[in-house]
Amino acid sequence: MAESSATRTAVAFVPMTCGELVQGNCDGSPFLVSCPIDRYARVSVIVTDTGETSGPRDRPKAVAAARRTLAHLGHSSLGVRLDVSSYLPVGRGFGTSTADVVGAIVATGRALGRDLPVETIARLAVAVEPSDGTMFPGLAIFDHRQGSHWEMLGRVPELTVVVLDFGGSLDTVAHNAALDLGALGRRSGLHERALELLRRGVVDADPGAIGEAATISALANQVIAPKPALPAVLAVAARLRAWGVCAAHSGTALGLLLPPDEDLAARAVTEARRSVPGLVDTWTTRLVDGGARVPADGSTPATTWSDATAHPTPKEAIDERTSLP
Repeated sequence: MAESSATRTAVAFVPMTCGELVQGNCDGSPFLVSCPIDRYARVSVIVTDTGETSGPRDRPKAVAAARRTLAHLGHSSLGVRLDVSSYLPVGRGFGTSTADVVGAIVATGRALGRDLPVETIARLAVAVEPSDGTMFPGLAIFDHRQGSHWEMLGRVPELTVVVLDFGGSLDTVAHNAALDLGALGRRSGLHERALELLRRGVVDADPGAIGEAATISALANQVIAPKPALPAVLAVAARLRAWGVCAAHSGTALGLLLPPDEDLAARAVTEARRSVPGLVDTWTTRLVDGGARVPADGSTPATTWSDATAHPTPKEAIDERTSLP
């Protein structure tokens, strides 16, 4: 007897990103650690008996992910109707495509009564396109191109992200296909240094180490996907004694990493608008743990400021560097 359609619906929320905390090459393999933020893509699915899978015309990757998930679960004869809501612009490094894809995978599995292992979600996502690591809980090192390895690092500390949007767009698939792997490999020492700092920052709940790691990675990426405004953003970070600066390594966005203080974030927004060239929008959010959310009632995850009242002081504020040695 066929299942009723009421039992074959699900909604998933997946965090989007402000680029990556670290991305590069380690031991000859490309990797990234995404910077998940408190903004979410919402993907709802209805599994049907029609055999047709459809969704918004501007979300073909989510549709492809749903089809792959049906095939993986042995239900290729079924279909899925998708609805996708992710209001951040595409092609700028906000992780919109990965959020759509992971949401489609998770929601399709849940609608069929399956909670897919995160490793399966990752492999299905990478089969659609190079992906962020936002399917993993907390922060994770992820082979975003092949999905062949990953390492979960731990939970995120309290950290504000002031997102700097410079407009434009970059096609992730085209960028990864044209990536200069030689240039990437020559920066591997910097990538390894940044990754070690990030590991320490997560284990010790030290946002200063995380910010330093992100800054090193952003600077190292200038030879691969240069951000003309990065020197100005580093100068703002130094004046505010920020933890650091993160970058969309295959996008256009940058972010200021700050202690979770609303007044400081407001100052950062004002300062960025005043002194950073090319800025089209800026807004404040916070670092969150990765991983898809599937609320029982379908409600959106909370997007609120932390209740923390005590904020640590940076061990070392970043300096006015505009290039790496």
